[in-house]
Amino acid sequence: MPDCLLPVGSPILASPGVPDGDHPVEIKGKRHVAMKHQWTSLWPEDFSGEVAIFPLPDVVLFPGTVLPLHLFEPRYCQMLQDSLGENRLIAMGTLQAGWESHHGKPPFASVAGIGQVIAHDPLPDGRHHILLHGMQRCYIVEELPQNRPYRMVRVQLIASKHPSDRYLEEPLRAKLLKQLHAMLDSQAGRQLPAPLEQLPLDALSDWIAQSFDFPMDQKLRWLATGHVFHRADLISQYLVELGFQGDLDTQQLASGRRRRFDTFSLN
Repeated sequence: MPDCLLPVGSPILASPGVPDGDHPVEIKGKRHVAMKHQWTSLWPEDFSGEVAIFPLPDVVLFPGTVLPLHLFEPRYCQMLQDSLGENRLIAMGTLQAGWESHHGKPPFASVAGIGQVIAHDPLPDGRHHILLHGMQRCYIVEELPQNRPYRMVRVQLIASKHPSDRYLEEPLRAKLLKQLHAMLDSQAGRQLPAPLEQLPLDALSDWIAQSFDFPMDQKLRWLATGHVFHRADLISQYLVELGFQGDLDTQQLASGRRRRFDTFSLN
């Protein structure tokens, strides 16, 4: 498997103002997902710090991106129903390496992304398709006693911090955009979606972190970094290690002299 894969159709850029109601929405790409029920994402002012957690291997949810999920296990279908009846929040936990050997409660990472369900399509056979909009990054303080069929955790939110001089962010944002252009160009000349060009540094860095199949330890490190400039700089440094300097000749990348990222993931 290549070191870095760009998911097809996900993550999706979060769209502010998703309408309430039963109008279907279609996610274009190689996969098309029609969603019947939609809601606007809104962080609850009365968040108690307790949230259901959906632990999966090799999945990290960053704020500002949207993760399509397919739910079929009864316990997670119940988790979804309970969430829809409350604040629609679900934390995405990342199972630790070796989780297959654990029975009952495999361990997950101590940092997670909290998302809110913004679209839901219940299927006739009891399964569900949902879109989960990343809202917050958090530390998991403790796992709560299990009085539900799924797992619950108490979390501490990780606040986003900017440098005192926001003008310091623009050169780094420009470098990340160049690096992103270079990565996409190495994939048979794929183009950067126009809306990404306008993203601020925090949203751009989180989109990059979510969009590529980087190692989980790197993703979790970036998820745990609340300072926007430091997080973006860590991502940029990692891209440099992969061969994307931010000022490279894209013809060199296309010719195979740099590492290629040709295959798209199915996640």
